Amino acid sequence: MAKANEPKPTEPKPSTVAPDAKALATPKLHDSTGTPLVTLAARSQNSGPLAMYLDTAMFDQAWRAARLMASTKMVPVHFQGHPEDCFVAIELAQRLDVDPFMLMQNTYVVGQKPGMEAKLVIALVNSRGPFRGPIQWDFNGSGKDKSCTAYAVHKATNQRCEATVDWRMVEAEGWSKKAGSKWLTMPDQMFMYRSAAFLARLYCPEVLMGMQTVDELRDIIDVTPETIEPGSRTDSLANRLTAKPAPAEAIDNETGEITTPEDAPASDDGDGSGEPSDAEKAAIRAKEAAEAKK
Repeated sequence: MAKANEPKPTEPKPSTVAPDAKALATPKLHDSTGTPLVTLAARSQNSGPLAMYLDTAMFDQAWRAARLMASTKMVPVHFQGHPEDCFVAIELAQRLDVDPFMLMQNTYVVGQKPGMEAKLVIALVNSRGPFRGPIQWDFNGSGKDKSCTAYAVHKATNQRCEATVDWRMVEAEGWSKKAGSKWLTMPDQMFMYRSAAFLARLYCPEVLMGMQTVDELRDIIDVTPETIEPGSRTDSLANRLTAKPAPAEAIDNETGEITTPEDAPASDDGDGSGEPSDAEKAAIRAKEAAEAKK
């Protein structure tokens, strides 16, 4: 029983202190999954096919990387000394989500178009395509009746997806008639490469982003060197590369007179080759002998 003189317990009063303004102003740093919001913001700004061109920081960094790659001998020779081509390769690698160095090792330019090696195409399809397993091949017939079918099973529909290339197609398209054609030396390999590329473009074109293989470009595009038209820019460059250097000017140390080979008097006794005549040689030897006796 409480005593009469004992003070009654007081109820705790609600705090009247205002919340810390700094705490209220501090933004939330993570989302519900724990991902930093700064990272999410960066992804939203730097994502998309035009990110490298619209984001100045990404553009500058890609250009620095392109200059570095162009200066190394570990990239193919057609990229060496060409940072602008390396920049485009880096941008393409970003679109395909692959390593730029790996892409450059398997990319060539044919007729002003970039093309990937067929082995890279197959690797991309096997790792990112909509198929349940890797691409497989079936060969049928022989000789002029030979054909090759690339196939794979679609994950979503369980459908067998296939693309066939036969020797009649090869001859009709003129692929085997190109200079240095691999269709004549390694036809089975070319059948597998070409049918796999057809399969990829039919059922998963998004994996290749419209890229063709190097072999396809060589078969489709005429890469014969074009004739240089006189007076063209190419002709001007060719002339500069093959032109002989201009004759050097000669300076007389005593008089300071500058003469060119066109201004120099022809020797009376010389043969026109620029060498002193026999009389001049004798005079030079006599002068040297007289100076040696002094």
